[in-house]
Amino acid sequence: MLDFIRGITRPVITFLLVGTLCGLVVRLLWRITVPPLPAEVWVGLIASFTTAVTVTLAFWFGSRGTK
Repeated sequence: MLDFIRGITRPVITFLLVGTLCGLVVRLLWRITVPPLPAEVWVGLIASFTTAVTVTLAFWFGSRGTK
């Protein structure tokens, strides 16, 4: 049971951190007034944010087996 708790702790913390980060970014973007940007800029911003989240998740899950 203790091994299960240790194994599930890192994914739970990771998802909480990523969820908090996503929530903060969405809230900031919702509150600020941005000038109208072309669709290509928005696609680039969303793609870079998604890439950052994916790299963070890959790092956390990839480092899980190393001690």
